[in-house]
Order: sequence, then structure tokens, then C-alpha cells
Amino acid sequence: MGSINKKYPAQSGKYPQRSDYIMSAFRILILTMALSFYTAGASAEPCGHGQSHCAAVGEWELSLGIGLGVRSNPLHNGDDIPLVLIPQISYYGQRFFIENLDIGYTLVDQPNLMLNVLVTPGGDGLYFFRRGWRNFVMDGGLSGRNSLAAPASPGPQEYFGPMPVADQDERSSETPTPLVEEPLDPERTRRRRVAGMAGLEASAALGPVDWQLQLLTDVTGVHRGEELRFALSSSQYYGEHRFGVAGGFSWKSADLLEYYYGVRADEATERLPAYEPNSGVTPFVRLSWGKAVNRHWRWQGSLQYDYLSRSVRNSPLIEDSEVVQVFIGGVYHF
Repeated sequence: MGSINKKYPAQSGKYPQRSDYIMSAFRILILTMALSFYTAGASAEPCGHGQSHCAAVGEWELSLGIGLGVRSNPLHNGDDIPLVLIPQISYYGQRFFIENLDIGYTLVDQPNLMLNVLVTPGGDGLYFFRRGWRNFVMDGGLSGRNSLAAPASPGPQEYFGPMPVADQDERSSETPTPLVEEPLDPERTRRRRVAGMAGLEASAALGPVDWQLQLLTDVTGVHRGEELRFALSSSQYYGEHRFGVAGGFSWKSADLLEYYYGVRADEATERLPAYEPNSGVTPFVRLSWGKAVNRHWRWQGSLQYDYLSRSVRNSPLIEDSEVVQVFIGGVYHF
């Protein structure tokens, strides 16, 4: 990652060219396809007890998670996001599929390889709303389809902007500084909206491990940024208990991070200095557990930890360097 420039506007030549991103994404996609053709030659196993990547074709599936959970909010004075009711809906046709808030179309479907066109919402905008459908969505990292993740129909959303922060000199370390409350000026604070991301998704199984790669770009014109997501996941049954582990990272372009975590010159104040981030990489790890109770009910628990990229951590809008999400409860399958 490059050095952090904390002044706005950008200096000429600071951002990588979009063509550089496209070439990098193209190279990764070529490597992905090469690996996929190699793994496709392996003998395919039918959907079984321990395979999480299988789904019934042509059937709608609906479930509701009920329990106690929370996702931390890294913004200064940002409210943590409660997770109590987590609905989940999915449909897989021959090519078209819906998985919670993801909509896709399958281009390649081989026993050990799948390549999809995908439309999915970006996650960063959820921290900037006090209420609404963000309270019904669990972030499953990249491999959210292998864990309890859920949307609800979009509801009323109340925007809140950056909180007052300490002077830049007081932020030389990454230790949060106690803040003095002061009213926000809505005329100076721009809105942050949830962007619609679209692109390619490739996934395959390598023995007991599943890998997943997404190359996404903003198609709604919110921030015109790009995002690359990669994850490895695996699950194993021990008796009636299923344990899963996943890890990976997301790379986000400078345009995306500037929109959510940057502070432009016309927004800056003495207590909110101008800031312009570079691109950044955020790693994550997730642990999950499940146990079937009967035909309709199962116990479900998950813990996810995201360590924010340096570009996000250094933003004057950010107080915490990580995001933690935990949920424990029951899931009812209709």
C-alpha cells in the first residue's frame, strides 16, 4: 500500500489508472480460470453430507435466524449494529440465482468450477445509517453463502455523517482519542450511500477447501470504485456438529475508500481535517458452528473478525481498527 496523503484534492498521478486495475484483474482472472480447468479434471463428488456448495435447483428456500448478535461500528461514536432477526432467502435455477441480496447468472457450471456474473451491494455504506435493512444483514465475509447471512426488504434509513474528532496532531498513533461532542453541520457533511457492485465471481473446490474470487466495480455511479474479494473456506462434521472456518481479504480502490472514509476540503473543519486515502486491503477470518435440532430448526453460531486497512484506519472518521461480528441463536427453515 502506498503512503497516506491527508490533503485534498489529490495530487496529479496519485491514483492508479483504471486500466492498471483492469489489467491486474484480468491477470487474476486468467490464473483463476487456469486453476479451475485443472481442478475440473478431478473426479467430482455428488452433493453429500459435508458439502456446503450444493443447492437444490428450482426451489425457493426461506429461513429465519433468531438470536443475539452484533456487528461493531468502527466510526467515531458510530452505533453498533444489532443482529436479532436474520431472514434468508435463496433460489437457484439452471443459470439464474438469488442469494439474499446477491443476484447472479451462471456462465460456466462444471463439477469443480463455477463462473458467475454477479450483482451485489457494497458493505461499507451500512456503517453510515442508524437503522433500516442493515440491522437484518450479516456479513459473511466473501463466502457468505456458506453461513447464516440475510437481507430484508430495504426500509427507512437515517443517515448520519462523520463525528467530531480530535486534531490531526493528536492522532499520530492509532490509539483512539477521547472526543468532545459537538453538533454536526448537515450542510457541510455529504451523504454516503450504498453502492451496487457488479462483476465476475469464480469459485471451485480443491479437496476439502473451497475458494472464491470476486472482481467487482460500481455500476450505480455512487463512488465509481472497484473491489476484489478472495476467500478460502472449509467445513467439517463432527458427529451432529458442523464446524467451519474461512479467511480471506478484500482489496478496495482509492475511489471507493475516498467516498466513504475521505474528508474533502469543503467538509474539513479544525476538528475534522481533510483526508484522502489510497487503496487498501482488509483481511478477515470467520469461525462458524451449526447443529441440526429437527427438520425445521438448527442451532447456529458465528464469529467474524475484520482488520481494517491502513487507509481506513488512518481516516479521521474512524475510531476502531477492526470490525467484530458475533451471532448465536436458532435458525428456522420454512
